[in-house]
Parts: sequence; structure tokens; C-alpha cells
Amino acid sequence: MNSKHQRVETFRRSEQGLWILQTYQEESFSLQSINLTASFRDLYEDVTLETVNYSVEEIE
Repeated sequence: MNSKHQRVETFRRSEQGLWILQTYQEESFSLQSINLTASFRDLYEDVTLETVNYSVEEIE
């Protein structure tokens, strides 16, 4: 779960034993290991997303 943007990143292990990153930025996400599909609206219901303001010096 991301505190700056509505985004969820999950890792799952493939049948070959490799870890696969899945990024969700749409309306819903899935957690296969616990058979869950949920909406971003529910996940971020009571979350105030952080506003980030960068100065030119911080970027360079």
C-alpha cells in the first residue's frame, strides 16, 4: 500500500519459484494467497494521501 498514491504492489511466487511483482493502480486489487479481491475505495477509506512538494534544490 502506498501513502502518496492509490497503488498496491504485491509479490507472488510463480510455479518456477520466481517472485513476480504485480502493481495495481486501478479500481481493485487481488491477493491470491488469501483469495481476496478488494476495491481501492475500501482500502483507502480512512487514508489521507500525503502531499509532496519538492523544491528545485531537492530534485537536483
